[in-house]
Amino acid sequence: MGADEGGKPGVEAAVRKEARQRRWSLAALAVVLPLAFAVESHGSIADLAQSSELLASEVPSGAVAPYAGARWRLDTYKVVTGGDPLLAMPEDRALVVVRLGAEITENVDELWQICRLSLVDGEGRRFMPLFLALPGNVERLVEPDGRSAPSCGSVALSKPKPGAQVLMEEKFLVARAALPSLAPVVSTMGARPRYLRFRPPS
Repeated sequence: MGADEGGKPGVEAAVRKEARQRRWSLAALAVVLPLAFAVESHGSIADLAQSSELLASEVPSGAVAPYAGARWRLDTYKVVTGGDPLLAMPEDRALVVVRLGAEITENVDELWQICRLSLVDGEGRRFMPLFLALPGNVERLVEPDGRSAPSCGSVALSKPKPGAQVLMEEKFLVARAALPSLAPVVSTMGARPRYLRFRPPS
């Protein structure tokens, strides 16, 4: 009987100690979990910003705009709907050739990583480039000067130096219904979520 009574304070103390430890653990979780979430979210938000085009700078037709260490212009916007047997394509599709010019004003090695040139219509649909080489006889009909220019990614990999003048080009197969509202957009990982949206010549 005495042993049982003598043992109760020890048991109660152990229970109180465990309860305190649990409270401390819950309190620590209340601090640690938000911190972990904030750190993880910061990484996710930064990754999202570097992959998303959220803040547009509108570039009027014929204008030049600063972006990502260069001064950009829409050099060529050419729509091809056929008219030659070599250019036969579905009646609801058109080929669009977009060529941008850029004058490099600062070091763009880091800024121009993952350069992206695409077309976006008024409904927010995005058209990505055709990653194919056209036969020489077709290229001469499509290209504004008979020859193609390097892609946006190829120019970025060449790491042009300040003072250089570069041309980059992509070709797109688009729905003809989208032609009236299409706009070329360009962005680079180092400058996203900002991007340029060019107004094609009317």
